[in-house]
Amino acid sequence: MSWQPWLLLGAAVAYSSAQLPILPDTVCLRYRFQPGDTLIYRVEAQDSILIYGQPPLVRERYETLVLICDSVGADGSFWLRMVPTEFLARERMDTLQSLRPLSPCQRRPVVLRVDTLGARLTGHAPENAVVCPGGILQLPFLQPLHGCVRVHESWLVQDSLELWENGTPAPRLSRTALLRAFPPKDTLGHHCTEVRHTTTGIGWYIQDEALSVRGVVNSFGRLLLSAAGIPIWAFTTQEIRLSLTMGTQQHEGFHYLNVWYRLQERRALQRSTPSAPEERLPTPPKRRQRSRR
Repeated sequence: MSWQPWLLLGAAVAYSSAQLPILPDTVCLRYRFQPGDTLIYRVEAQDSILIYGQPPLVRERYETLVLICDSVGADGSFWLRMVPTEFLARERMDTLQSLRPLSPCQRRPVVLRVDTLGARLTGHAPENAVVCPGGILQLPFLQPLHGCVRVHESWLVQDSLELWENGTPAPRLSRTALLRAFPPKDTLGHHCTEVRHTTTGIGWYIQDEALSVRGVVNSFGRLLLSAAGIPIWAFTTQEIRLSLTMGTQQHEGFHYLNVWYRLQERRALQRSTPSAPEERLPTPPKRRQRSRR
């Protein structure tokens, strides 16, 4: 492998947990979606799956994720629909290479109800059993927030959630996350506050009597949240220790994962706003009008 995710994860966690002075500036961190909002994200990911006794699988994924706010409840919670619309993966196992243009989760709609701090209230997905290419324990895109905090202030989140976007039946994750707010910055044409998180947890997935998976998660990530409450960019690196039971066989291994999200476009009910200023095309010359005889 040309990249070593375990070294990246260790360095990121060490930097995130460093002692930083809490500054007097206050930032307010809340998600703010409007009914009809359509957010289109470009997703790039690297997977390295190591199962003892088998050649490692290395995969590069390219996806398009569409996040739609269908409505906002009376309590301020959001009904969000997440639909992966495009997929392309390059895979390599030993000397075999392949290109996969389709995903079992492509066009699979996932509906979530979340509050302004990202806590999941309800969720559901199609009933057919499936595991998505990112695996059962790829962390959620929307990280937990904490309202108004001071710059460099940290907060702790302990919860259990269903990861409907990763498969059906929904994998479950019991996590502990330490998050910290960093000074605002301008990026991709937006004024953003950076949130970093270090997350550990235990997850599991039971499809039927023939397949069950348990995993231990260690991860680090960054989220850039715009002043308008819209996620603009995110990155997560994970190490997942896996234990798979397939019938009477037991398998152990690791899944190393890096994922990047970038907002490409935000569409509202009556307008379309690109994530960054676009270059204007040159105006074509006007045709000369023929003189009348």
